[in-house]
Amino acid sequence: FLYQQIQKEMSKSPKKKDKTNPEVEAKYEKIFKELDDMFRSKKKSDVELIQAIVADPPYASNNPELKARFMGIMLMVLGQLTPGDVGKISSTISEEEAIVVLKYLYKAMNSLVEKPDKFPKHCQTSFLLKLHQGLINQYGKSIVMGVLSDSNTVQLGLP
Repeated sequence: FLYQQIQKEMSKSPKKKDKTNPEVEAKYEKIFKELDDMFRSKKKSDVELIQAIVADPPYASNNPELKARFMGIMLMVLGQLTPGDVGKISSTISEEEAIVVLKYLYKAMNSLVEKPDKFPKHCQTSFLLKLHQGLINQYGKSIVMGVLSDSNTVQLGLP
């Protein structure tokens, strides 16, 4: 449902003319299709899906719609999690993966403040903060510095 909402809203927004590299865009379109197939088929656990999403985020893409779809699938996976999953995620993913997860969490939390009515109800601040704390407990505060010092960003894409 969230994916459909994002797709609907993105189709309403005017297309920006960016300098895009067709090879890069094709690579990330393929990765997104694989992620979407994994999510829909439920052949992977939520932790494996998170690892797949953060393995190669679309940093090199200039396509905001594509970046928004990556965020959308991350939100869908996070929306399926329970507070009991926080420990499993924190102990399973690597420190580098945790940094990328934090980027998505910070973008999601920022969106909750700016546009709470547009944000999915199933993925609220309390859970995002629990996951954030679980990652901090596992890897220390240095992962926050990893997020802040990295110039690569993720994009939410909600209207």
